[in-house]
Amino acid sequence: DFHPPDPDIGDILQQIMAITDESLDAAQARKHALNCHRTKPALFSVLCETKEKTALSIQGVQQEDPPDAQIMRLDNMLLAEGVAGPEKGGASAAVVAAAAGGTSGLSRRS
Repeated sequence: DFHPPDPDIGDILQQIMAITDESLDAAQARKHALNCHRTKPALFSVLCETKEKTALSIQGVQQEDPPDAQIMRLDNMLLAEGVAGPEKGGASAAVVAAAAGGTSGLSRRS
């Protein structure tokens, strides 16, 4: 019995990416073929592990970022002017209020 060689992992990944460009019937047929492929459990496991590692590394980078210096200066300025404080939410609350059409408490000078 002759069995054609299975496509390599690169071909399988290309098939997965191409599903979004196919008709519903073709996509369902390809999905069934991929679900029945002998390497599906191993590939799924590797993709899940990669996804988890990527999410953890992105989360770690976000946690390591120091606060933005401009935001800190704006917070300090608003505190010094008495416009914002911890109870008023600092610069973030002033920006949201200004974007919503409210006033931030700063007077306009003509």
